[in-house]
Amino acid sequence: MNCGIRGRVALITGSSRGIGKASAVALAKEGAHVIITGRDKSKLRIVKQEIIKEIGLGITIHSVQVDFMDSVQIEKLFSFIYSTYGSLDILVNNVGGALRFRHFDELTDEMWRETLDFNLMSMVRVTRIAIPLLKKSTQPRIINISSNVGRQPGVMNPDYGAAKAGMIYLNKYLSNDLGKYGITVNVVTLSTVEGDAWDRSVENMSGYKGVDAENAEKLFLEEVVSKMVLKKPGKPEDIANLVVFLASKQARFITGTCIAVDGGTIKSMF
Repeated sequence: MNCGIRGRVALITGSSRGIGKASAVALAKEGAHVIITGRDKSKLRIVKQEIIKEIGLGITIHSVQVDFMDSVQIEKLFSFIYSTYGSLDILVNNVGGALRFRHFDELTDEMWRETLDFNLMSMVRVTRIAIPLLKKSTQPRIINISSNVGRQPGVMNPDYGAAKAGMIYLNKYLSNDLGKYGITVNVVTLSTVEGDAWDRSVENMSGYKGVDAENAEKLFLEEVVSKMVLKKPGKPEDIANLVVFLASKQARFITGTCIAVDGGTIKSMF
């Protein structure tokens, strides 16, 4: 299927690993010019070489070191995009993650601020500065990566859930606000998938439960899979496949939606 992505400019935040990396690879395979970003310059360099090795030299891959908690660094990133391309076609807001494993009464004000800044305000900062460049595109897309806990609270990490719920709200608001410019805005929610986020969750559980890594992974796997209709964890590529579709010309009439890629974890109808 011709997705109409070839030659488009795509920015993926937090793309040195996991879902961000998988999304960058998937978009590059469709011929997009991809800008991968993250805080670790060495990891970005490795990812860039991996993509080039897998796909070849027919597309352009830029790697830019950025801390998305820093507005000045974000401004420099977008100055680079403007001077290089003059516009932006696809924005994937992927930065975020659960920073700790806590109940509500164990979370301090500073922990709340840190989680909201990392998960919600990073999306706010990037989207705000991206809008003028997206308006110059003939096929502008914003795709936000959120979490099921923003729709269906769990028993831990209410700070993370509140941040992800904020993303889902902002996604709907932006779709209403930006529709007149032809910009589609959609959000993907997911349960925990294999990869770095999985490893971090296991590490958090190990510390919180006071068990070794092997037992923590077993407990975490049982907890995650027990909630899934398909009874198996997802992979970053499962989310990346939807990212590509939402970025495609075939998705031109889809906006303001919240789509779960979660193996059937969400049990509600809506």
